[in-house]
Amino acid sequence: MPIFILTTLSSIHHSAALNKLINFISAIFESEDSLSLTDPPTTLTSPTFTHENHFFLPSSLSSQEPLLTTEITHKLIKLINKARKYHPLEDVEVEDLSRVLKILERAIREVEALDVFKNVRIGGTGKNDNGKTKEEEDENEDEDAKMQRVEDRIEKIMNGIEAAIAAFTIMTGGKLSKQIG
Repeated sequence: MPIFILTTLSSIHHSAALNKLINFISAIFESEDSLSLTDPPTTLTSPTFTHENHFFLPSSLSSQEPLLTTEITHKLIKLINKARKYHPLEDVEVEDLSRVLKILERAIREVEALDVFKNVRIGGTGKNDNGKTKEEEDENEDEDAKMQRVEDRIEKIMNGIEAAIAAFTIMTGGKLSKQIG
């Protein structure tokens, strides 16, 4: 194939990958901007709430800093890597990348000091931090509820890891401005 055609194909792939990334980032921003913080939290997290909030974790919608879902963060990583494959991320607005990094930072901060097994005793004997025996604690909470709390915390950790990977991917995306971060 002539070099001109290869260059043109590469340029087309870069433009397509870059446009997908920019459009996805815009969709994240639109979703975040459309979250109304004046609505009562029960409205935002209720199953009948019709707002298109698939970008953010339902449990974080009532906070002032909603967290991206792990799936959305993973898709963001894929789009960044695809765009980087053809050209550095310098074609993406610095302000947009900074805002994405701030959104990702929330998930990272959320898990910095998270203890998966804090206040969860599964099996064993003796007294917990509250001075209750295991039997007394079991009266208040069953094993399924304890496991659900552990699973929720692990999900938050996975979300934080994905966010850290996405932030690292952006920061190593090429000749980016030093204004990022």
